[in-house]
Amino acid sequence: MGVSGGVDVFLTLSGFFFVGMLLRNIRRGTDLSPWPVAKRLIRRLLPALVTILTAVSIATVVLFPFTQWNNIATQVVPSLFYYQNWQLARTTGDYLAADPNTSPLQHLWSMSVQGQFFVATLLAVYFAAWATQSVLRNRKDAAAWSTRAAIAVIVGATIASFLYAALRIQINPSWTYYDTFARTWQLLLGGVVAAALPYISVHRHLRLPLAATGLAAIVLTGVVLEGGLVFPGPWALVPVLGALAIVVAGERNDSDTRGNLVESFLSTRPLVWLGSVAYAFYLWHWPILIFYLVAADKHVVTLLDGVGIIAISLLCAWLTLRYIEIPLRYSTRNPAPLSARRTHRRRTTYPAIALATLAAVLVTASVGWIQYLDKRTDKLAEPLDPTLYPGATEYTAAAYTPRAPLRPSPLDVREDHPLTAFDQCIADIPTIELLRCTYGDTEADRTIVLAGARMPSNGSAHCTRLGSNGALRWRRSLKSHAHYRWIPNPRITTGCPTSNAATGMLRASTTSLRLNLILSSQTALGRYITPQATSFLSHMPTCSSTSPETTFEYWPS
Repeated sequence: MGVSGGVDVFLTLSGFFFVGMLLRNIRRGTDLSPWPVAKRLIRRLLPALVTILTAVSIATVVLFPFTQWNNIATQVVPSLFYYQNWQLARTTGDYLAADPNTSPLQHLWSMSVQGQFFVATLLAVYFAAWATQSVLRNRKDAAAWSTRAAIAVIVGATIASFLYAALRIQINPSWTYYDTFARTWQLLLGGVVAAALPYISVHRHLRLPLAATGLAAIVLTGVVLEGGLVFPGPWALVPVLGALAIVVAGERNDSDTRGNLVESFLSTRPLVWLGSVAYAFYLWHWPILIFYLVAADKHVVTLLDGVGIIAISLLCAWLTLRYIEIPLRYSTRNPAPLSARRTHRRRTTYPAIALATLAAVLVTASVGWIQYLDKRTDKLAEPLDPTLYPGATEYTAAAYTPRAPLRPSPLDVREDHPLTAFDQCIADIPTIELLRCTYGDTEADRTIVLAGARMPSNGSAHCTRLGSNGALRWRRSLKSHAHYRWIPNPRITTGCPTSNAATGMLRASTTSLRLNLILSSQTALGRYITPQATSFLSHMPTCSSTSPETTFEYWPS
């Protein structure tokens, strides 16, 4: 189903069932306290979620190197408390963050969106209905007007969310993809259809074509659309309307005397069983896929691998439903079928205690590991014993190198980045605009420009120290998203590699600046530096090596 077609269908159906349930409660005039619904949601969602988080944490320790444990630990707590989508939205554009696409918990962002939607919609819809009932408490049609008020809130929020998503997807698609309010219209549109379904009548001859069209729209979503770039914008209407078309086609009317083929198909035992394990299957399938790729050292799966992963995911989903979800979902006070209450009457207390204990252990372990790593940041500043760590003198002075622990430790390397990285002074691949960042003594009279792409970052720490101690300011200029073509420029260098794209970047970065020194890697400067600097070319080397990775050109003015 492509990048997110399946997720959009999942969100739409969640909104359809949840909002439909709220509207039925309002129509019946029942108690509008949100607590019974909240307890039902907790029993429905948390048992399987805590189970999968526990399994992923254990598998991470067993299969992942300890340097990657932090990537998972930082997602466990957000996943458990349903705000992981904001964690991913924040780290998507973070240069130092691990790629969220490889996380076995990445798929839980949609559960976070769903959970936030449930809470916000429950409070907003019930408040609108309660306020209306309070005003019209003496009227017999108070429940009907309360339902209309709730539907008005739903429709208004749907329109607002859709317009917001259509605007934000053009400005920041990576953030919008995880934005809860940008996704809200997909869930609420399902709720709108749930409200209108009793009044929708589709001729029986049109139902099968309507369902087939909806199914085709869902399946073709991943083929025609690049969901990661256009969802949840207007193009997300394709899978959303496809799912709702199947729902409408499968609705039985009182006038149906010959049956409904779509409803009959959706009511078959295999599909009903798949529906019962769908939630647990969604939780299991992605971690099993990621851990299989890690264990098998693969980047893609074959058809046979995929079948095996689906089979294992279905087995884990059934076991989760049978032994974890059902015992905790039904209680003697829950309006579940009588047979279910009798079967599982005694299976609530101990599983609930175990579930709460697991959740507490998950939070403690994740937060504890993160805190442990944060307290190690001062390890990078510790001086090294030169007899154990002779450094370059091993080659320059034939110094003896004894066996010693690796320094810096792999646990500390994640903090060993230049200042520019932590300040987001990074030009990644999508960056088109020229970035300029100023460090050191910003009021100094002398200016150094450090220009280039990746390599100048390595010298940024030294420039910062030099600028602070020597009354200098230095500016880093970067530009990415350019085509690099290495050519020799005999006017400036003797066979040294140069870059047309980097040269143009440097020209833009030094325009209107009064410079004392330009530091750059792999860049031809001669045509664009000042005349004062040009006079020094005959006295200064223009490149120190012919290697593209080590070439540095510099001219003092």
